[in-house]
Amino acid sequence: MKGLVYREFYLMRKNFALTLAVFLGFLFMISLVFISTYAGNLAKDEENNQMIASFYPQAYLYTGAMALLGFSAAQNGVVYDDYKSRWRLYTYTLPVDEKKMASSMLVSRIILLVVGFLFAVVGEVVLGFAAKKGVSLEHIKNLAVMAAIVSVTFITLPSALRHKEVSKTITTYIAYGIIPFAALVFGIVKFIIYCIKEAEVRYPYLKGEEAIRKVSEPYQEKLVEIAAIAAPFIIVGSLVLCYFRTVKELERRRY
Repeated sequence: MKGLVYREFYLMRKNFALTLAVFLGFLFMISLVFISTYAGNLAKDEENNQMIASFYPQAYLYTGAMALLGFSAAQNGVVYDDYKSRWRLYTYTLPVDEKKMASSMLVSRIILLVVGFLFAVVGEVVLGFAAKKGVSLEHIKNLAVMAAIVSVTFITLPSALRHKEVSKTITTYIAYGIIPFAALVFGIVKFIIYCIKEAEVRYPYLKGEEAIRKVSEPYQEKLVEIAAIAAPFIIVGSLVLCYFRTVKELERRRY
């Protein structure tokens, strides 16, 4: 199985390098913006300083999401390339059963998720020092919760095996996800409207964004607490579902 895991990483090296380059580039630009607020042009503009200060609490989430999603998705391209190169057909002759093959693919995905989390933590450390805020353990906890949520994307692995093409996989997810996504957007919009109304009543002396943030913070903290409790169950559930579905797709022996 070690050889199969090595093969996965060897084939995804280009995707890995591209994701790393984009992540580091984005992190570098955001760090420069924060540094500019006290050692550059933005230091003279108080309005910009306030805007950047309000952006800082979310910046680590953007870099974290880029690292986690980018590295986790790097393996999908290998699956599609395997069909084009007829590797999947060749595997039917190997003295390795589908369970070991599924395990090797899943181990690769787990390693990618861990790597993505480590880079997300690096992003938090770099941004914290760039903004002179230091490292926040609360932010790292939130990144761990995000990693658990991203583990749900493991299910894209058996889907890629089933559909063989990127376009078919994307179309399938759009078809199944459009209703939940619409419900999520509707819920977010309703919550924002609620926060705006509450902010006008509770904090009429504060500016719009700051007042809305004060109203929404308790709900966000409660959501993170619930997600932290659910995180282990999400990870285990995603792993189990992904493993059995991957084995099933490999056993179909379709080409």
